[in-house]
Amino acid sequence: MSHRNVVGVYDVTTIVDPASGAPTDALVMELVEGDMLENVLRHALTRNEARRIGAGIFDAIAAYHERNLA
Repeated sequence: MSHRNVVGVYDVTTIVDPASGAPTDALVMELVEGDMLENVLRHALTRNEARRIGAGIFDAIAAYHERNLA
């Protein structure tokens, strides 16, 4: 499924750390330009910013639930 508020995941793979030889699971994801949500949330948000971000998150969750994917 594709949704404007959800990053696309193209592959799930296992990579091996060359130094330790330990395997690690990895996601191959769509490159999305802009700030990471983690960075945006480091400062106080205005009420409108919080509503915009929250609405985007809730819209994405609702879309997945409507298609019985979550």
